[in-house]
Amino acid sequence: MTTQTDNDNLPAKLALRRHFLDRYGAASVFDACQGSGVLWKILRTEYQVERYWGVDKKEARGRLTIDSARVLESPGWTFDVVDVDTYDEPWAHWFHVLENGRADVTVFLTIGLVRMGGGQLSGRALDQLGIPFDIPPGLKGQLSPLAVEACLASALLHGWEVAETQEAPRGRSARYLGLRLVKPAPKHDKGKS
Repeated sequence: MTTQTDNDNLPAKLALRRHFLDRYGAASVFDACQGSGVLWKILRTEYQVERYWGVDKKEARGRLTIDSARVLESPGWTFDVVDVDTYDEPWAHWFHVLENGRADVTVFLTIGLVRMGGGQLSGRALDQLGIPFDIPPGLKGQLSPLAVEACLASALLHGWEVAETQEAPRGRSARYLGLRLVKPAPKHDKGKS
């Protein structure tokens, strides 16, 4: 079971985002798990962000309450940064990015650590491991690191190139990853005119 601590290890999270923003920029940011908005409030003072949309499924004054995975599930979005700072599994968001993203995108994932005897692995994560059924919680804790690797590797199966990955120092209850996904240009058959 994971313990949610909003912005646990804030310096590491900021350093990870700054690394990618310095290299790739951030014209349009979708903050899928806005929480109190601390991360992007700081980053927006340091970087030119033309469009920022922060949502969360928890109600808060002045914020749109929405299941952010559903936003990414809809084709046609044009974010070049997707920040999924959840303390649970980010895999629903991740697969929606892989399935519906149309251009290069930087993705930040916070992955809640599944511990022995508790925690969850979604059906989608289990599918990536070739396990089409639910398993006991203790096994989920043991399989969690493999599920992370399998889910991340699925980017290749969806036609993306992974240009860069970085992992920040872990927090007490989560891993922090940054990935730059590149959508290769379609290859043309040179034999046809």
